[in-house]
Amino acid sequence: MISDHIRTLLRLLKTPYLRERNSRRSESSRAAAIEVVQKHGLEAHLYFPSVGRRDDRELCDALDLLASNGFLVTDSGGNIVGKFMKVNESSSEIADARRAAFKIVK
Repeated sequence: MISDHIRTLLRLLKTPYLRERNSRRSESSRAAAIEVVQKHGLEAHLYFPSVGRRDDRELCDALDLLASNGFLVTDSGGNIVGKFMKVNESSSEIADARRAAFKIVK
């Protein structure tokens, strides 16, 4: 008979391994899905709703949680909150986006 303490210890040791294995599996599934989307002439984007809202930790956590569950968050004007980034974006595309968003503050 395995005691409850040993059973708990085994479960705790096994959890990080399973999480890592499932993470690798989901990464390869995600990469395959992105290839299918691109093959059909579409682009996949990542959504970061809390960009620019890091000063309020509670709001930041709520935005990230909603986004991870498939929600798009809008402000009172109906504008989507946060930023999008194209998956597999090249460094020059990232630089162009940053230059376009750059503003001089007086």
